[in-house]
Amino acid sequence: MEIYKLRKPIIDGAEFMYELKLDFDSLTTNDYFRAERMVKINHKKENIIVPELNKKFLAYIVAYAAKVVPENIFQLSIQDFIYVTNMATSFLLDGESDTQESLMIAEKAEADQD
Repeated sequence: MEIYKLRKPIIDGAEFMYELKLDFDSLTTNDYFRAERMVKINHKKENIIVPELNKKFLAYIVAYAAKVVPENIFQLSIQDFIYVTNMATSFLLDGESDTQESLMIAEKAEADQD
């Protein structure tokens, strides 16, 4: 499990959240398919070609890894959001969520997709 300290806290109910406890290793195939389903349901116009590079899909993966509601992830500052979704991409593509090289590869692949 990794603890990511948020640059800007978010509000969860009546409490401030200052960090995310990300347990990517606890995720299952069901979480992966549930994230795909949630994107299809909540973001109907979203066309997912490569889920591991889709930020909305990754937001759900991060939420499941942090055991928080997805709305919390969508409240994150853009810097926190990009960082934790890149962690998710790295984990999904090569099993590591904290390698700088993996983050750079994921960012390059995402830029090439656009």
